[in-house]
Amino acid sequence: MKITLTGLILILSLSAFGAESWINILCYHRVLPKATLFPDVSIENFEKQMGYIKENFDVISLSDAVSTIEGKMPLTKNSVVVTFDDGDRSIYRNGWPVMKKFKLPFAVFPYTNVVNEGGRGLTWEEMRELSVAGVEFGSHGISHYFMDRKKKQESEQAYEERVKRELIESKETLAEKIGAEITFFAYPFGKFNAFDQDEAVKAGYTAVLTTQGGPCRPGADVDKLNRRMINKNLTLEGFMAMLTRNGTEK
Repeated sequence: MKITLTGLILILSLSAFGAESWINILCYHRVLPKATLFPDVSIENFEKQMGYIKENFDVISLSDAVSTIEGKMPLTKNSVVVTFDDGDRSIYRNGWPVMKKFKLPFAVFPYTNVVNEGGRGLTWEEMRELSVAGVEFGSHGISHYFMDRKKKQESEQAYEERVKRELIESKETLAEKIGAEITFFAYPFGKFNAFDQDEAVKAGYTAVLTTQGGPCRPGADVDKLNRRMINKNLTLEGFMAMLTRNGTEK
């Protein structure tokens, strides 16, 4: 991989972080031949990004990241976790071949209704294949609707029942259809409130992910883990620089 002078400077800066280490959890959505929507990434850029983190970081599973954050495993080097939200079929068609090429772990958070969206989403068969290959799965709810607010004309009771259903039924459906334990949840749009947090714990999730930017450090609250969103406008140099920033980004 050809590295520009700017990239070389950024690579060298990785050794200057000091004693503190952290985990960057990356959030992708669609991997396409050509990125169209803002959250998309092109196959070309995705492959460059995965090659870069393969060469310069410990790329670890989400399970290992959570164990590290909880203090059950040591963190000796800045690490990266790769996650995908929504369950778009491009994860299987375009993302997975790149991840296999670099032998990198990753996690997928589908919302269960995506399976029925006219071929846009992963099929249950594809999810089972990914799971058997070692890919981790978490829930993204049922409908991919905001969980931090009521719908128009929705009563407080109806809202609370909806949130509980999004958390519990999606967890049960994914576990049944994929044949894997579901212990992680990612909030749709990264939005949440105190009620959502309490109900996620009650539903049995051991870690919950947001889209609040910034790294995760040992001792962080696993009920609201930061992730860094990746979009179509992010250059490789920008990607490198993002991984060195240690502040929380809104």
